[in-house]
Amino acid sequence: MLLPFTKNKYYFKPGIFLTLFFICVIVLFYSLGVWQLERADEKKVLAAQIEQRLSQQTMILNDTNIEQLIRPDIAYRTITLNGKFDTREQFFIDNKKYNGRAGYHVITPFNIDNTQQTILVNRGWVDSGGNRNILPEVVTPSELITLEGRLSNPVTAHFRPGISQPAESLGGIWLYIDLNFFSGLSGTPVAPYILLLNKENQFGYVREWPEFKANTEMHVGYAIQWFTFALFSLLAYLSIGTKKRRNND
Repeated sequence: MLLPFTKNKYYFKPGIFLTLFFICVIVLFYSLGVWQLERADEKKVLAAQIEQRLSQQTMILNDTNIEQLIRPDIAYRTITLNGKFDTREQFFIDNKKYNGRAGYHVITPFNIDNTQQTILVNRGWVDSGGNRNILPEVVTPSELITLEGRLSNPVTAHFRPGISQPAESLGGIWLYIDLNFFSGLSGTPVAPYILLLNKENQFGYVREWPEFKANTEMHVGYAIQWFTFALFSLLAYLSIGTKKRRNND
């Protein structure tokens, strides 16, 4: 393939392998840019869903409608439940900080009244006390109580070399929440959500639940970055493939 240039001093002949290489690179960078724009759109839709669900009236769940608890569209809804805490399988999530201090999140199973359904409740942050060998003392009622809170999807653990599970046994300190792992150890099926206990409830501790942030600007920025890489790759391809004509050509 030869392309004429001004005064025929240059010609374009990149070669098949160089062309294939840059096609792959440019397509890759362009695809990554498109993917980031799609992620931005997904985040916008999710943010709108969350805002809409948080604005809905509090849902009261009991033995007559407990099947609602497994619906995928109930995430982020505010609900109330009657039941009892089960302190035998209570555990603490490690590496949680509040105002720069190290601590844990208290996770207590909650058996919903008149049902076979259990949900894990995040009761908030407690100070570690500086000694990991001594667990914090938390007060947990044993009587029938009412809880109100927001349903949240459990945070997926990031891969950590050498760590395949959050803990060795029930109770104690866990690295992260794994609902399937908890169910396997306890033999108790749990709801697919975590209940973030609201601030007004007297049975919790420090509760500063983060608000969902779409961060669409970040994805748009990444998209521009990938599109720029694609453009630079195209310019590099044109530059490398352009050759100066010798006088005797």
